Amino acid sequence: MQKETIMCRGVAGGAAASNDNDNDNDDEKSTTSTSTKEQQQEVVPLATIGEVLSFAETTKTKVYLVLGFLLAVVSGLALPASIFYFSSILGDISAIAEEGLEPVLGIVYTMMVLGCISLVSDTMLAAFLETAANDMAMNLKQKWFEAVVRQDMAYYDLQDVSGTATMISTNGAKFQRGLSVKFGPGVKFLFTVIAGFGLAFYASWRVTLVVLGTIPVMAGSTGWVLSLNQSKTTRDNAAYSKAGTIVYQVASSIRTVLALNAAEEMIDKFTEATQTAYDGAVSQLIWIGIANGSLFSSFNAAYIGVIGYGSYLLYNGVLDSGCDPSGAITEDTPCNPAGEDIFLALMGVIFAGATLPQVSTAIEAFAGSRAACFPALLAMSRKSST
Repeated sequence: MQKETIMCRGVAGGAAASNDNDNDNDDEKSTTSTSTKEQQQEVVPLATIGEVLSFAETTKTKVYLVLGFLLAVVSGLALPASIFYFSSILGDISAIAEEGLEPVLGIVYTMMVLGCISLVSDTMLAAFLETAANDMAMNLKQKWFEAVVRQDMAYYDLQDVSGTATMISTNGAKFQRGLSVKFGPGVKFLFTVIAGFGLAFYASWRVTLVVLGTIPVMAGSTGWVLSLNQSKTTRDNAAYSKAGTIVYQVASSIRTVLALNAAEEMIDKFTEATQTAYDGAVSQLIWIGIANGSLFSSFNAAYIGVIGYGSYLLYNGVLDSGCDPSGAITEDTPCNPAGEDIFLALMGVIFAGATLPQVSTAIEAFAGSRAACFPALLAMSRKSST
């Protein structure tokens, strides 16, 4: 109450004593300060991986992270294993008319085992990583709040701390998201991509080399999508942090705002801050769509290369040597590459290419976690001046 009375007197006295030149100078200073803050917010430094993982302080959290990582590796290798097994028994499926359903039963049982392994590993990795990420996010927010509270007055003169509560909440959620719902699937899909391309090279290196021509397009499109999403997130965080600052100022000095009849002005400022976030998000949608379209177009080009060139190799093999492309007829010499090799190369490239965007999304989310904890690390590492 006393603080608000002082604020009212200061505002009233300042308004009575100020002239047009002073107002112009104040506006210039305010504009310069705002533009400087916006420039600082556009460039978001990232914490190191070690600094991100430093918030896992308890033994339980560290064990959960390790177990979640290992289970993600197992889950990521389960799908390529099923592809490898299925392609290796294509000849048995072709010979069902002679041997009966015995080969099919073996395939069914093996696929059921691989499915159970995927189910258990996916469930457990989600449980472990969600628990670990929740503990780390809670530790981040507590340490950040403690660091802000223990600072001296010089810190509050240099930093705009009115939006710190909003930053702690939003950055904590962003930090947790990058280490839970995205980190585990990111590791899983990364090993799926590696194993998929490995199987493709193992099956037919000639077919796979054709696909490598589309890799630069895939990598460029993925990097473009990642860059657009990161810049969009940075601008959104800056705009919403500004909106949170306005809400904090109004809520903490509501009587002053009403006494000066400044409610409409504060509403306009809040609307402007949220409109900035909206305009920034909408302006990039068309470019994000083009980048995603380029990424998926490169996948289709890879599929065309695998199917077209693989069919050409099979046709030439049958035409030149009369080999058996299916491998089902044991009396005949199988083609090199055989039909199952082309199928394995095709499926390996398809699954590796389909999961590659998921890896980029996980990398983006983890980069968001690194950016989210960097302000906390700055506050924690700052020493109070004496």
